[in-house]
Amino acid sequence: MGFFSSESDEKNKHASNTYHSKFKKHLKEKDGKQHIVFVHTLSKIFNKGLGVDDKVTMEIDELLSQMQDDGYEVIDVQFTTLKDQGYGKHTNEGYQTMIRYR
Repeated sequence: MGFFSSESDEKNKHASNTYHSKFKKHLKEKDGKQHIVFVHTLSKIFNKGLGVDDKVTMEIDELLSQMQDDGYEVIDVQFTTLKDQGYGKHTNEGYQTMIRYR
């Protein structure tokens, strides 16, 4: 990696740090049973137009990748959209994501 890292590298690094500092402690020990964990994320897209929300995509993808790197089997991922999250005139959508794993 060069002296200056890209914005994407910084976002990946942040997501990886989040996994280790906030997320991993909520995972159950590997015991062969199925477990779930819920993750709340906020969208960055305000205009509701067609597009990929790279913020949410990167955050959830990094969590799933780190779980698999740690030996967990991701069985299913489901989400629910939460409308009008935030304060004031700039509200956006939130996502409650359920990750089922073993």
